[in-house]
Amino acid sequence: MITEILDLTGKIAPGVIAALVASWVTVRLALGRFKKEALWQRKLDAYTRILDALHVCRLRSEQLERELSEGSKLSSEQQKDMDQKYSSARSELQRVIDSGSLILPSKATALFAEVMRPRYIDWQEMPPHEFWESEEYQMKKALESLTTVGRADLKG
Repeated sequence: MITEILDLTGKIAPGVIAALVASWVTVRLALGRFKKEALWQRKLDAYTRILDALHVCRLRSEQLERELSEGSKLSSEQQKDMDQKYSSARSELQRVIDSGSLILPSKATALFAEVMRPRYIDWQEMPPHEFWESEEYQMKKALESLTTVGRADLKG
């Protein structure tokens, strides 16, 4: 009787051990993939929010530059709406940059720190038309740089 039990155990034990090891490896791999996918999704969300906010900032700069060069003004309601969108975009940029430093590469956060840097000296020394033109150019450049950094980061 004991020899039969030992024989049965000897036949079943390797299969059970193999199943346990296979299950453990599968769970570890699935968990690792889940973590990578979740991080990728968070990065994509951060990049998307930053792109959206930079787009609003660029539109505002473009609108102010056009206002100064062509004399075309928005209605007070449109101006209020643009100011509100711009304020929200700047706030969103700052928030995403601060919290994004956990998941975004330092190259991206350094780029946004530069874009967010106040330009008091430029504002004082440049004519308003040139200031807003250069601001729009910086926003376009930041959008292009972000797209490049984001694509490389999300591929890797």
